[in-house]
Amino acid sequence: MASRTEENIQELKDKLRGSAHYILLKEKKLFIYTPQKELLKCFDRINRRKDLYDKVHSQLKEGNTIPDIAAFQNLFPENKNYSYVKDVVLGFTNLPEIKEQLKSHYKNAYNILDRLTNWMSLFNQESIKDSVLEMYMQEKNIDLAFLYTTIMTVLNKHVYISNNHIEKFSDKIKEISSIEDSIILPIKNPLNDGNGLKRLLEKSGFHDRSFNWEKQFYSLCNNSTMIKKIIIITDIAVSGSQTVKAFQYYMSEHKNVETLIAFNNDKNGKFKSPKEERYFLFDKIEESITFKDKIKNCEEIIFVS
Repeated sequence: MASRTEENIQELKDKLRGSAHYILLKEKKLFIYTPQKELLKCFDRINRRKDLYDKVHSQLKEGNTIPDIAAFQNLFPENKNYSYVKDVVLGFTNLPEIKEQLKSHYKNAYNILDRLTNWMSLFNQESIKDSVLEMYMQEKNIDLAFLYTTIMTVLNKHVYISNNHIEKFSDKIKEISSIEDSIILPIKNPLNDGNGLKRLLEKSGFHDRSFNWEKQFYSLCNNSTMIKKIIIITDIAVSGSQTVKAFQYYMSEHKNVETLIAFNNDKNGKFKSPKEERYFLFDKIEESITFKDKIKNCEEIIFVS
């Protein structure tokens, strides 16, 4: 049987019928919020887009079918620059090469032309108004078509991870996985970070459950396992700065657990804290000490990218 309080709240809801309200009863206090119509409209559109997103991705998971993007256009504002940008994109000489590059980059390689065009459309007269870019373009007498062509020229020069690279990476991971007394570890957890390594592993045929990265990391943090070789994997290693930055965290000294926890959460003048960087985190001083000892005393450290 409903309590008197529940009956009163229901009675209140009946009286407020006809307009949207959010009612919360907490510690004998009743909170009533009446959002503006604009917010309700935004919330409704977000929910509709969320349903659409789920529908599209369920299609891809179930049958790997290409979703009918045209059927969903009414959910999004009209892109007034689309036709103009698409003409520029279609007129680019090396467009076929760029499409192949992007197929390798995207997780789901469909509608490359539309996705590229929509992305380029973000650069338009309204979005660059009063910006440094607009002032530069005016000074150099550069129009948007030249900007789009320049961006595509840069894309075309990009050295991308090809199918051949992916195949070699996959073969190498399978090969090193069988090395005795070894451990494979990324510089940060790809499942939490959602980074390029996660996409590369997926394209290489590995699933999220193929490796237990947390378990791999903590095997370096305790003395119960013998590890002779440590294999560090990354998606791309150009300057190595990301790896250096990660190891600056992993090899840092800490006085006690309090300073360790603070270090995990402190940006220390950097853009992100170690926790925000999605590094594997030490919970205890002993873990940090053991990790550093194993790094220093292992026979070999191999980098694969």
